[in-house]
Amino acid sequence: YNIDEENLIEFVYDDNLMHMDVDRAALFFSWCGVCKQTDNAVVTTKNNDDSGNVCPICFENKSNIILIPHWESRGNISSHRMCRDCMEKYSKNDCPFCHEVSLKDAL
Repeated sequence: YNIDEENLIEFVYDDNLMHMDVDRAALFFSWCGVCKQTDNAVVTTKNNDDSGNVCPICFENKSNIILIPHWESRGNISSHRMCRDCMEKYSKNDCPFCHEVSLKDAL
């Protein structure tokens, strides 16, 4: 594909897309390692994420979000959580947020 900045919107536009939370998309891309999160985005995300029902991995409202069990954690892991669906798909033995060893059997 030959995509430049002028036709990027047309290329990624979807008629079914009604709303996109840019802050949450930026958080997702920074989590993937595609870009770095700015200080301003960190503050915005913390202010908007008052609800404990939003999975920080899939960004969906879920009722089954639980704390990721760590083995000998070395800091505050209270925000290291994901929904049961994401845990079932996650195949690694480390926390996706801090990369410390997680208890995969407990997931």
